[in-house]
Amino acid sequence: MHTKFTSNTSYTSVPTNASFPSKKCSISLLSAKDTCDLCLTPDCIKAASSLYESVDETIDPCENFYEFTCGKWIKNAKISAEKDAQSIHLQMTTRLENALVDLLSSTPSNGTIESKAITNARHWYNACVNRNANKTEDIRTIFSFIQKELGGLPLIEGLAWNESTFDFYRLMFKLNQYNSFKLYTVKTIIDYKNSSLRSILIYPTSPLIDMHLLTIEGMKIIELSSVVLSNSLQAMDDDASHQDVDLVDVHKFDSEISEYYKNISNLSLDDTIRTTVSNLSRAINISSDFTDYARKMFRNIRNVFIHMINQSTWMDSESKIMTIKKIQAMKGKIGYPDYFENDDMMKLKKEYEYNFNLSFMFNGLHLNQLHSKTHFQSLHDPIDKNEWLHALPTTMNAIYYILLNDIVIPAAFLQIPHFDNNLPKYLSYGGAGFIIGHEIAHSLDDNSRDHGMYENEFSLWTNETIEALNERMKCVVNQYNNYTFTQVNRQLEGERTQNENLADIIGLKQAFFAYKKWTKSQKNVDKKLPGLTKYSNEQMFFINFGYTWCKIMSDEVANIYLTHDTHSPSEFRVIGSTSNFIEFDQAFGCKPAFELEPPNINYIEAPILKLKEFFEK
Repeated sequence: MHTKFTSNTSYTSVPTNASFPSKKCSISLLSAKDTCDLCLTPDCIKAASSLYESVDETIDPCENFYEFTCGKWIKNAKISAEKDAQSIHLQMTTRLENALVDLLSSTPSNGTIESKAITNARHWYNACVNRNANKTEDIRTIFSFIQKELGGLPLIEGLAWNESTFDFYRLMFKLNQYNSFKLYTVKTIIDYKNSSLRSILIYPTSPLIDMHLLTIEGMKIIELSSVVLSNSLQAMDDDASHQDVDLVDVHKFDSEISEYYKNISNLSLDDTIRTTVSNLSRAINISSDFTDYARKMFRNIRNVFIHMINQSTWMDSESKIMTIKKIQAMKGKIGYPDYFENDDMMKLKKEYEYNFNLSFMFNGLHLNQLHSKTHFQSLHDPIDKNEWLHALPTTMNAIYYILLNDIVIPAAFLQIPHFDNNLPKYLSYGGAGFIIGHEIAHSLDDNSRDHGMYENEFSLWTNETIEALNERMKCVVNQYNNYTFTQVNRQLEGERTQNENLADIIGLKQAFFAYKKWTKSQKNVDKKLPGLTKYSNEQMFFINFGYTWCKIMSDEVANIYLTHDTHSPSEFRVIGSTSNFIEFDQAFGCKPAFELEPPNINYIEAPILKLKEFFEK
């Protein structure tokens, strides 16, 4: 809670189809300022309209900033039996899916010679969409596969079945070649202890059997114990990466689209669309200028975090030195893998050695075989530190990969409201900037800090620094334990979500101070948005941050979220991180929480964030 923010200023709604003078400046009806101070491009008008239709000015931002930024959006958003969750993130995902469908279903223009990879992607898509029309061919394909590749089955052959010719181990081998229908999974991963090597991960489908990580050439066997099926995929990712994915968004995504969309979602678009990612910029309006600026933003935020570490009072010198080296060595993989930007199609051609046809089953089987082959061929290949291991340009997610100490921000993520290079920078820093800062912060949580700048396992911090952070983390846990999700009348579990909560708190600070640092060298560049001129640029930074987390969900989904997700619900990601931020209080004229009686928050990071000297340089 904060003291009240008051304003007597009123403004007029901006229609999305409004037109404004493009050259001459005039007195605006929206404010007393000259229209030269406004951004009146179509993109700015659209962004202004979205934010205006979300902000609820009847709510005091100092009392509940989430309801202030999302109040009107929440009132207008709908959920149903078919769509039991809705969010800004899900809306972005739907826009991306629509763009990809348009891309795949379109036909090349006359005279255009497409690569084999793009042609295969179109065939794969069309086979999936029209699979009901090719059922007979698909049945023939699967019967032929069983007979020729698997050695037949008694259920199919009946009395003609010859048990003496059946080889169970050959069957298992063949099934693994096709990466499906197996009793266990075998995959190659980067070795957890030494990221310059690859390991073989073998785990069964049984939910109660441990996974075993096997390495080659006489290296030790490392047992990953007590991993149940419900956690097995996450367990593997925890060894490899931090994926900032919303469990409920993933769990409920299929329910938000039509039956037709459910059919095409089975395409596994993230796998097949990689062949047309060279055209993705057209689909979601991303250009090389966008990705170049996103990279600059990443470097700016990373540099601010280095300064934050340097200014901290709870870390000793040894821990600071090692931490700063790790952050300096952190790579940002933004937009696309390098080979897409360089039009290097050789990597794609290697992944598509045969022609897809219009048989969905044929394509599915052979794509699995191709992926399995490519996967295991990499076992003896050197580790490519520039490779995107856990994301594609079409992935609607940001990832910190622990073993390689890098952050991946896919092109799909670089769209409004997270990012747009043509909009005022306070929007991009409040959206994508927060996510970048969040992922950078994960490099120091208790899942990641045992890996240093060279990615191999060792203790990054001294015991004294670890103990100092653990003491401060008690404040974070206590803060979130005191939040109640009133929709289902359940308290949050601060201990389970503490890593994500800390990343939110630190990430917001990084993004804000990085934006302020940018404004020092770019004075008066950011213009105001029409209809929102009453708000300062700093306030707009926070408003767009809050807007990106607007979300509603059914009670059932809310209970699933609170039980299983490692993130706090969106409402408390916004409230929790702004409650820990003095600069937020200053921006909105709120009374800082630590001045209230009785105190309701511990400012665990106040010492780390004294950046006055930083900005005066």
